[in-house]
Amino acid sequence: MTSDDHTRSGRKLTLDELRRMVADMSAAEVRSLPVDSLPDEIPLDVVEAAPPDIRRALEDLSFALSSRDLSRRGDDAERFGPEAAAALELADQPWSDREARRLEEAVRGLAAEWRESAASASDDFRKRLQTLVPQLEALRQHDARLLQAGARLDDTIATHGAEVRLQTARECLYQRGNRQEAALASYYALNLQVVRNEMRAKRAEIDANAFDDEQLRERLDTLHAQLEHSQSLLRRKLRPRTAQQERDRVQGRITELMRERNAREWVIAEHDMTRWLDGVVDASLYLRGARQEQVLRDGRLQLFQLLNMFCRQQEDAAHQLARNPFLQLDPQQAIEFLLISERFILGYFSKKRNDVTRWLGGAAERKLQDLDDVQQGILEEYRRQRKRQ
Repeated sequence: MTSDDHTRSGRKLTLDELRRMVADMSAAEVRSLPVDSLPDEIPLDVVEAAPPDIRRALEDLSFALSSRDLSRRGDDAERFGPEAAAALELADQPWSDREARRLEEAVRGLAAEWRESAASASDDFRKRLQTLVPQLEALRQHDARLLQAGARLDDTIATHGAEVRLQTARECLYQRGNRQEAALASYYALNLQVVRNEMRAKRAEIDANAFDDEQLRERLDTLHAQLEHSQSLLRRKLRPRTAQQERDRVQGRITELMRERNAREWVIAEHDMTRWLDGVVDASLYLRGARQEQVLRDGRLQLFQLLNMFCRQQEDAAHQLARNPFLQLDPQQAIEFLLISERFILGYFSKKRNDVTRWLGGAAERKLQDLDDVQQGILEEYRRQRKRQ
């Protein structure tokens, strides 16, 4: 196929085709190649490898390409506005899914290790997974640029009509974005497996320590009763010195037991709860298909159970704090300060919405709708679980 054939068909020459054609052409024939049939850029190695007369012809074509692109950007900016012109320019730039493939290959390697380890070494494996975060974030940022540019062209098409150039560029951007989101989904799918494993282990740990936790709770209740008794003696000025000593002893023991309880491994830390939420929510935003939905459903169920346990722990801590006679806050204020149940979930999703908006800007609408659906599902299931208690 000749360059004229490419021009009539609307397809540009590939770099390999250009190399082959240039090898058989004179300098005059190279100069006569239609600019619109050329690749988006002529690589430097192609120019430098050519004989001197052909090299000068290729340099002239490169200059013509740059001039055409500069003129086109000016025309696009004047007609559609600078943001749409930038989106069109991004669609015209050469693109490769190399970074997406790199992330997928790294994820596949770690996924194989995960299967071989019988999904048991969560702490160590989570650190290994963290090493992929720089690749993940770089791909996310580029994905955001593609989605933002696609959204900009959606607005431009709504204003100027569905011109072929606008539609072609928009489809190109979304296709590239979908390819990158598939790579991101591979990471979030593996991360969800790790998170599910951690949540199962934490649930088993809590169940195994339920008896010890109940005993500790009973000891704290007993100590609080003793503390109230010593406080009563002090108020009535009965055996003040003895009552004072007893109060200090009991108060010290309560503080010691609370510290001991909070230090136990089976207590759910807020940063762990947030990380598990991230694992389930991020996967919910990217994973698609019936098989993935089953995995997500299992992850959400485990998350709901741990949310209930987490909130019960927080409520218990708030009540223990409110019963402290040395508390300077009003007891009700202390409870309101520490009871986080639904407020924890709502606060988490509020922050997540801000993160998505900062990340995607004008292209955030679809992701925000997905996020709202996830939030609604989690809240509804959480409320159902609470009613059963």
